[in-house]
Amino acid sequence: MKVAVLGVGLMGSAVAEGMVNCGHEVIVYNRTVSRTEPLVEKGATAASTAAEAIKSADASIFVLTDGKAVADLLTEEVLAATEGKKILNASTTS
Repeated sequence: MKVAVLGVGLMGSAVAEGMVNCGHEVIVYNRTVSRTEPLVEKGATAASTAAEAIKSADASIFVLTDGKAVADLLTEEVLAATEGKKILNASTTS
């Protein structure tokens, strides 16, 4: 299964690494590109944009710091990419 993890801070990187270790094809995206590098070294693929990550995956997991980060991520391009896709929001939101 192709899984995109958007937001690879402490939690997101653990989720992505676990998915790689289980044999899934993992696509990672983070606003700070350098945070994706350790996961790429472990077998993930880095996407240049959030929309690209979502389009490339069967399912996507958002692991962002707060509601503002989620709102900032959800541009028109990203919302269009989510159409018909499976999305799990594991971000810290209320």
